[in-house]
Amino acid sequence: DDYKKVLSTSLSSVGFVSLIFLLLGTLFLSPIQSILDVEVSQSLIFVNILCLSIDAFTSIIFAKLRYESNLFKYLYLRVLNVLVGLFFTYFFLDICVDIYNSDFNYLINWFYTPFNGVFYSFLANLLGSVSILFFISKDLVLIKGFIDSLLLKRMLIFSLPMLGIGIAGMINMNIDKILLPKLLKGD
Repeated sequence: DDYKKVLSTSLSSVGFVSLIFLLLGTLFLSPIQSILDVEVSQSLIFVNILCLSIDAFTSIIFAKLRYESNLFKYLYLRVLNVLVGLFFTYFFLDICVDIYNSDFNYLINWFYTPFNGVFYSFLANLLGSVSILFFISKDLVLIKGFIDSLLLKRMLIFSLPMLGIGIAGMINMNIDKILLPKLLKGD
């Protein structure tokens, strides 16, 4: 019934959980790195944790835009995210490589190291997500930052079945990547 209360509760609670996820992920970078089965740098893990936190937080603003039928701003922000990500992917994986291999490599030596394309791809994705934060700041100012505990409890009870379905779907989509290397022999 109270749109502002629902928006504030969902945004505040998701923001709080995203912040806790970011803090715990940052605190446990070494254990996360050791659990992973492949060689991954802590900076790559941190970029992913930060991107996930920002994307979870901004998802509430995107839901707000859909609810308000503000399709132009919704589309603008989604396209902006993709275009910024594509620009920085091209910048890091093509332009920076060319500059690094030229006589002007001193221009990028302070932030760019070659042969780390995976990290720069994820960094480009993070920069796309961060770009959205600048454009939604006005939407955040309009929201009173409080959590209605009774409403939050109702929202969590309502969404609990969707959590189970989402986890089952993710297991279904990713179980082959875990099982196939163990079931198949050789290459």
